[in-house]
Amino acid sequence: MFKIPTILLADEILDKIYHKASKITENKNYKNRLKRRRDNVLAKLDSVTDTLDSTIGKYITAFPSFNQLPKFQFELIHVILDVDKIRKSLGAIEWARGQVNKLKKKIYRKVSKIYDEKKYSKIEELRITFYGRTASIINQVSDELKFLNQARDKIKKLPAIDTETKTVVVAGFPNVGKSLLVKNISTGKPRVATYPFTTQQLNVGHLNIGREKIQIIDTPGLLDRTFEERNNIERQAIMALQYLADLIIFILDPSEHCGYLLSEQKKLLNETQTLFKNITIITIENKIDIKSTSSDNLQISAQTGQGLEELMEVVEMSLR
Repeated sequence: MFKIPTILLADEILDKIYHKASKITENKNYKNRLKRRRDNVLAKLDSVTDTLDSTIGKYITAFPSFNQLPKFQFELIHVILDVDKIRKSLGAIEWARGQVNKLKKKIYRKVSKIYDEKKYSKIEELRITFYGRTASIINQVSDELKFLNQARDKIKKLPAIDTETKTVVVAGFPNVGKSLLVKNISTGKPRVATYPFTTQQLNVGHLNIGREKIQIIDTPGLLDRTFEERNNIERQAIMALQYLADLIIFILDPSEHCGYLLSEQKKLLNETQTLFKNITIITIENKIDIKSTSSDNLQISAQTGQGLEELMEVVEMSLR
């Protein structure tokens, strides 16, 4: 969903900035050894701050501006991470960058003013002082760097879902035929993404209705259990889906081959209707090749393909 680079830890950042600075050698064209050393140290100071600015700057700009995210993406991130803590951690590493730059200006002025050969050794002392204080500053935000790296890893695992595309969410108990339906009405092979807050997977497929591409999502682990069986994280994830779903297909299995009583399935249907009361829900009965009923629900067989054409017509009308 977001391209955030690997966040280096404090020691790794220090190794990076010092290693790059160490490659800067004295200009042998200068006969004056004081000038050679002075210019060399000044160049090292510039190198340290330039590399640090570039490294930390990439981290700050790569993290999303949470207030500007689509609600679905914001809610997903909010489920797995403390957004306020991310903001504070980003502020902390920005502070560290600023402190090192202030320190550099102070040391830079002192080095620049050394013209007395007797103070030759003072130039190196100032460099060492700068390196030491820089290390101290970066180590002060060590915990923030660790947290941001962990946050980056979690954000990277978020499913790549297009929030601008019309979306159909498929719900129902396990084994009622959700995944098979998604597979049979999708164009191509559905993509599978894993939510970072559940061991279950998210199946994302696409279908074409006229010239428009529609996103269809099967959400095992989220919309296949009654409300009291879900933990707080799963409930939050369901709330996030409210911002994404334009239409919900709820599948019932009257044959009860799925392992759940029809009464249990209808209870989940009622809960889903309550949770998504502002979203159109199409209720269908699957596995009519095994058992059909006289209900008014649309009846299909995801296994044989019966009723799928009619279902797609209803989906198209509902999304207009």
